[in-house]
Amino acid sequence: MTFFINEGIETLDTIAQRRTFALERAEQLTGELVRAVNEEAAKGTSEVELARRAQVTRRTIRNWLGK
Repeated sequence: MTFFINEGIETLDTIAQRRTFALERAEQLTGELVRAVNEEAAKGTSEVELARRAQVTRRTIRNWLGK
């Protein structure tokens, strides 16, 4: 995505574009994290350890694992 910033002054539109890009990137990274968590869980890693390493709550880990 290309951002058009006029002389360093951000407009409502450019801020909205940056936010949309950041949200899309966060969603992509979350998907990658869920995949990695599921791979590690399949290897026997505990939920507590997964939560610590992924820097999310144990409840989030359980949701990602479908529990």
